[in-house]
Amino acid sequence: MSTEYSLAITGISGRFPGAGDTDAFWAGLAKGVCSITDLTPADLAAAGVDPALAARDDYVAAKGALHEPDRFDAELFGFGPVEAAALDPQHRVLLETAWAALEDAGFDPLDAPERTGVYVGGSLTEHMIAAYGDPSLAERLGELQVRLLTDREFLAPWISYRLGLTGPSLTVQTACSTSLAAVHLAAQALLSGDCDTALAGGVSIASVRTAGYLHRQGGIGSPDGRCRPFDEQAAGTLSGDGAGLVVLRRLEDALADGDPIRAVVRGSALSNDGAARVGFSAPGPAGQLRAVTEAWAAAELEPADAQYLEMHGTATPLGDHVEAASITEALGALARPGSVAIGSVKSNIGHLDAAAGVAGLIKVVLMLEHGMLVPTVNVARPNADLAAPSAPLRLVTEAAEWPRPAGGRRLAGVTSVGLGGTNVHVVLEEAPPIAPAAPRSPQGALLLPLSARTGGQVARIATALAGALRAPDAPALADAALTLGTARAELGRRAFVVAHDRAEAVAALEAIAARQDDEAAPEPGPEPQGPVMLFSGQAGQYPQAGRGLYEAFGAFRRELDAAAEALAAVGGPDPRPWLADRQEGTAYWQPTLVALEVAAARLWQEWGITPAAVAGHSIGEYAAAVVGGVLELPDALALAAARGRLMEGTAPGRMLAVALDEREAAALLTPQVELAAVNGPRSVILSGPAAVLDELAARLTAERVPFRDLGVAQAFHSALMEPVLAEYGDLVAGAALRAPLLPYASSVTGGLLDGGELLDPGYWVGQLRGTVRYRDAVVAAAAATSGPLLEVGPGNALVSQGRRAVPGRGTGTTFGTAEGADEAAVALDTLGRLWVQGHRVEWAKAAPAGARRVHLPTHPFAGRRWGALVPAAAGAAAGGQPAQAALADAADAADGDTGRGDAAAAPDGGLAAAVTRVLDEALGLSGPEDLERTYFAVGGDSLTAVQVVGRLRDDLGVEIPVTLLLDPLPLRELVARIVEADAAAREADGLLAALLDEVVAEDGGSGHPAG
Repeated sequence: MSTEYSLAITGISGRFPGAGDTDAFWAGLAKGVCSITDLTPADLAAAGVDPALAARDDYVAAKGALHEPDRFDAELFGFGPVEAAALDPQHRVLLETAWAALEDAGFDPLDAPERTGVYVGGSLTEHMIAAYGDPSLAERLGELQVRLLTDREFLAPWISYRLGLTGPSLTVQTACSTSLAAVHLAAQALLSGDCDTALAGGVSIASVRTAGYLHRQGGIGSPDGRCRPFDEQAAGTLSGDGAGLVVLRRLEDALADGDPIRAVVRGSALSNDGAARVGFSAPGPAGQLRAVTEAWAAAELEPADAQYLEMHGTATPLGDHVEAASITEALGALARPGSVAIGSVKSNIGHLDAAAGVAGLIKVVLMLEHGMLVPTVNVARPNADLAAPSAPLRLVTEAAEWPRPAGGRRLAGVTSVGLGGTNVHVVLEEAPPIAPAAPRSPQGALLLPLSARTGGQVARIATALAGALRAPDAPALADAALTLGTARAELGRRAFVVAHDRAEAVAALEAIAARQDDEAAPEPGPEPQGPVMLFSGQAGQYPQAGRGLYEAFGAFRRELDAAAEALAAVGGPDPRPWLADRQEGTAYWQPTLVALEVAAARLWQEWGITPAAVAGHSIGEYAAAVVGGVLELPDALALAAARGRLMEGTAPGRMLAVALDEREAAALLTPQVELAAVNGPRSVILSGPAAVLDELAARLTAERVPFRDLGVAQAFHSALMEPVLAEYGDLVAGAALRAPLLPYASSVTGGLLDGGELLDPGYWVGQLRGTVRYRDAVVAAAAATSGPLLEVGPGNALVSQGRRAVPGRGTGTTFGTAEGADEAAVALDTLGRLWVQGHRVEWAKAAPAGARRVHLPTHPFAGRRWGALVPAAAGAAAGGQPAQAALADAADAADGDTGRGDAAAAPDGGLAAAVTRVLDEALGLSGPEDLERTYFAVGGDSLTAVQVVGRLRDDLGVEIPVTLLLDPLPLRELVARIVEADAAAREADGLLAALLDEVVAEDGGSGHPAG
């Protein structure tokens, strides 16, 4: 394959007559469905068609209509009600199509690759004509704002602006060939390095009204509302509405980045017929021939190499003849009779004008993917150009398999011809085979995140995803997990699934769909602060601790293997319990817990969950010291190994966890029974010689005091540790200690420590001997951050006690609570809950190695119907209305949707109420709750701000700088600031007037102040 012209189509999206997305589009194409709508008298009456006109014999009541073309998810794209009502339906539909195309390509639409270009075009619309023809609209919004919201020349810039795309942004206009010309220009930009990713295509929604047309003898319009390309009875086409976009990247980049590739663009060319035709709107054979031959030459192939050609196919006798003749000449003598199949999507959906070319392109991409030729419908008998036995072209009228040439690839061409003579031809090749992924280490559980703006949308995502995972060609669950995490915008309403296989995932997704309501997400607040990482002490471990994390997650495995090497270097144990010969004693578990917990902390950090504070319980404080920057891991492991060895050599002892508070426990203390730890409001640990603690256990049983034996063989944090303190102190003196890098809560003092005490070896000796004040430590750490409590060691004892010490704080665990726990599922469930709370996650690191982005159902938009503007001559119609009425009704409709009541009702009367009314009229506030949102959050922008400032000045006599509106203040506070600014200005004016009066009086009324 030549690399001179090889571009990958990595994503597609479209809305076409009878099809709300490309999956539905393909289903109709494969079945040979004609999606033209035959309009009833009721349809025509609703569209405002004059009954006398509709009754004429030459009136054709048919259209390739979109379903609800005026529906728009305005809030998702940051448009307020007034702007959304004024925005042309073409803009609305193309914005949503762009979002879906980027998702299909495996990109988060709000975080697309740098230098993503936009090359699109559209048709002239009733909405735009009505907007320009209504002076009152310009008076309300301003002429520039009306132009920005309605003119098709801003189709590309709106996409770039709302999605934050920084590549070239060009609106293309070549009439019927617009969208394929946009694809060609995008391809050239990629080849020349102007951009690295490109959205290309077009839209045509000339009118949201479902009206027909008058047939003119000899004109382009079909007499019966059907398009019959290359049929001997072909007599014209009819209009259809639709939109389509493709995402293009250089093939080598797409392969390197693991993009989901749908097809390859091998060549393209653009030409014009010039004057070599019978009229301006007539096709020219020489220009079409040149576009075809140059495109295949760019692909370093011959036109005769094509197995299929998607024709422009307007079904006019002249147009079909010129196109067939041009293609036949391009094929030349190399083509065998009937060797090249042809078809035209216009037979299915009508002529989509500016979107016609990309509709044909997407059709061919789908045919290449499915290896299937789909029928051109409404054809009874091919015309004379195709009927000759020697003709190289054959019209596909029945669905058939698309055989792959021996040793070759499926190849196709797509032609689009524009009124005015601009011709485009694009050469497509099926996607290259992708080598199987390298064998993956088993991950077991997988996390599938779902997000949208409303709960109802989350439910729709869950339903669609469940259907995709049930399909015979369902993607691997690991690929779905990666795609959902990295190629979807993170919106306010969130849910997630942790599952081990497709069946489990489908069941969980269906449960999500069943319980989600349509409540919108709350206004986003600041990103939550990081968690308090809590590092467990000895007693919560279990024999297989860490094995599930080790087998599932590469980051954990790398860190634990490195810890094993460090411990081996100092004669320590292997911290992988499932590999160790002996693991029951303190000498084993203390260094092992440090290794396991540091590895788990590094896993969380790789996932993007960075601690805002740390606290450790006993030996867990050594893991906290590593994560907090006090100790390097080798030093911490060496000290933990020595600590465990020395402590295991002390006299036998016993420890009991007792359900008493510290004051009550004091009554049980003796010189031999010591307070080893205060873990919670009513949770202490008592420690001492084994025989003495046996007696205490009997007493507690008799007095019905709940307690639990910790199952350790030594009396930690008691006088029995004193024989080893001096030796351990010498070891600590050789370690490199540093000041902590983040808030560090001490289990010795129960408070936050800086570098002072932590740098003293005596601190760590006392930490071995003294009481563990975990309850105070977790309270201190929680005071340093509002983040949740995250236990990073085996078990859940620390978060259980933390919930009691810091009520209302979110919690999570990492490992599990006992042997046999599914550690990967436990950790991912915690990660999912943190994400739902708003924490950012590095999803690429959370997915298994080797996972790929794949095509999954895209975002289910959930906007309401905004209607459209129509010229006064068109009359009132459902879904269309005069411009000024549409904007007035936008706020009224919002009232009905939200139950807002009087959005203009300010918290007080007078000037505040008047200012709020101006804001309401400019922004279309949804209700009193919008007064708690910022100007930009309710759809404001800089141009609207200028209009608001002008209204305040002209209507209320209030002068404010436009920058005041742009401050990130709730509107309620903004109104108060405006009122305060006006009062201050009036007071200053009054003082100035009084001063001038005084000066004039002193000057004897001359009006010339002295000096």
